[in-house]
Amino acid sequence: MLDLIIKNGLCYIEGKLKKQDIGIINGKISSSGHYSEIIEHAPNNVIVYNHQPHLIMPGFIVVTGIPHIARMQ
Repeated sequence: MLDLIIKNGLCYIEGKLKKQDIGIINGKISSSGHYSEIIEHAPNNVIVYNHQPHLIMPGFIVVTGIPHIARMQ
């Protein structure tokens, strides 16, 4: 089951910025697409963050406004 949905973000996909919604399970991206498709697989208590108009960049962490690359384990 999804833990988190990030909606209305901009994702860099195939060389372009695209408006995309993302489903997260245990801290990992499990699905992407349109919100109406993702919410169908979510429990009633899923957390939803509206990230409009922010950029979603997996692997990056922003600390005091400065992006840092996260270490992948």
